Amino acid sequence: KGYTHFETTPRWENHLPADWKLTIMGLKTNDIFFEKQGRSIARWKITDTFVVYLKRHYRLPFRDALRAILSPSRPASPGMQEWKHLEIARSLNVPVPPSVAAGEWLTPNGKLSSFIAVEELTNQYALHEAIPMAKKRYSPNEFREWKRGLIRELVRLSHLFHMKGYFHRDWYLCHFYIHEKDIHTIPNDWQNHVTVIDLHRLTKQKLKSIMFRAKDVAQLLYSTTVDGVTRRDQLEFWALY
Repeated sequence: KGYTHFETTPRWENHLPADWKLTIMGLKTNDIFFEKQGRSIARWKITDTFVVYLKRHYRLPFRDALRAILSPSRPASPGMQEWKHLEIARSLNVPVPPSVAAGEWLTPNGKLSSFIAVEELTNQYALHEAIPMAKKRYSPNEFREWKRGLIRELVRLSHLFHMKGYFHRDWYLCHFYIHEKDIHTIPNDWQNHVTVIDLHRLTKQKLKSIMFRAKDVAQLLYSTTVDGVTRRDQLEFWALY
């Protein structure tokens, strides 16, 4: 027996035609950033002020379909799992992109597919891009002040997850975004100025929490080999963490 499961927001429903469930998986967009092995990530401009990133999974492994069959009340597909993970992050007060729709389909013959749509972080940059931009803008002392506040916020975000036993598992600079205004003006307080993306691998661990914590921190420090990040910055993060 097959089933369908959808989660949507009023913003999504108000902008999409009534038959969107029939067309969303075959929708063609001009901006496709990734397409391989039954998966795709595309940018979709619904209106001038409503732009989403659409992640679709067309052919999921049989183990995922089996999990959906055995536990239909639990999210089995990547799309629905990421929707749930974004909800968890919000409950922890971690800034994440607005999720506007997600869904999964299980056919009677066991084929599972899914999607999730999250709003674009307009006028925002990933930290591996933003840090070199800020370095060019500020004097050495100003840049040091800018980084000091940012480091504290990255430590705070790490603690919000880790102290509750959650681990991102892709804790790299490219998964943290800041608004362009925070590149051009040093925030008085960095709290909630950094948004975390790509939570599809979020996990909760108790028995292996030390290992997963070490992996998250190691991933972040490994990804800081960008122009503008110094050894001193890395040590400051570690000391505060």
